[in-house]
Amino acid sequence: MEIPVLTRGPSPGSAQRPNEYEIHTTWIPAEAHGVDWLGFFNSQLNGPPVSGYHNGNKIIVECWPDGEA
Repeated sequence: MEIPVLTRGPSPGSAQRPNEYEIHTTWIPAEAHGVDWLGFFNSQLNGPPVSGYHNGNKIIVECWPDGEA
């Protein structure tokens, strides 16, 4: 299993923004079954405290530091 990598964190002295993590996955094919799977998967990542999406190659997730577990 791939370990999430922090790709963007809070910047000192700037407006607070969520942390961003990436998890690389196996490539999801662009055929109908892959599109259906990505649609379902992405629908599960659309609410607080975590929001994100799978672009077919990796999962990109944003969460506020208080929401990390």
